[in-house]
Amino acid sequence: MNIQDLKEILSKIDKTNINLNELIKVKSFISSIEKKLLLDNIINGCIETDENQIMKIDYFNKILVKDISIIANYTDLEFSDDDSIAEYDYLIQNGIFDYIIKNINEKEIEFINDLLYDELKQVLQIGNSIEGIIAKGLNKLIEKIPDEKGLNKMMSNMSKNLNKIKPENLNMMKELFSQNKVQNFMGGLSGDMVKNDERI
Repeated sequence: MNIQDLKEILSKIDKTNINLNELIKVKSFISSIEKKLLLDNIINGCIETDENQIMKIDYFNKILVKDISIIANYTDLEFSDDDSIAEYDYLIQNGIFDYIIKNINEKEIEFINDLLYDELKQVLQIGNSIEGIIAKGLNKLIEKIPDEKGLNKMMSNMSKNLNKIKPENLNMMKELFSQNKVQNFMGGLSGDMVKNDERI
């Protein structure tokens, strides 16, 4: 059931006679695969990386994503894409979220909380280790290195730019390069000679 539809139904019913059991289907258990996906969703939704590549937990997002994931996985309620936070607030304010939690098997919630704690602890330990920070830095550097297509484009652009150089300028560049080469060679010889003199 869409949460907006639930709101409309509840607005027309006398609140003293509300029977949520007739309106909302709550699962006591979900499969191991569903629990795994639920946990991955929470972890991805609350881990942040700052400008120094240090990982941290956004605890507000942790609670928000966890509660919304539990509602989505353990009930037949559906959040809208545009107004999910307001719908979540509605469920909290009207005691519907408490009703859902009370109808889920206690061991399920304990399992999710325990595993979430262990997983987040491990992610932070690995991510904030020296090795983890270096690895993230290297990955960023690797991302900036052009692929084969990018290298071919660079070479093609260089070739085009070289072709644009006028022949007379190209000859002048060759002469300058030759002169620098001779000077560097002579400078290297004289440098070696001085070193040799110093040793004597």
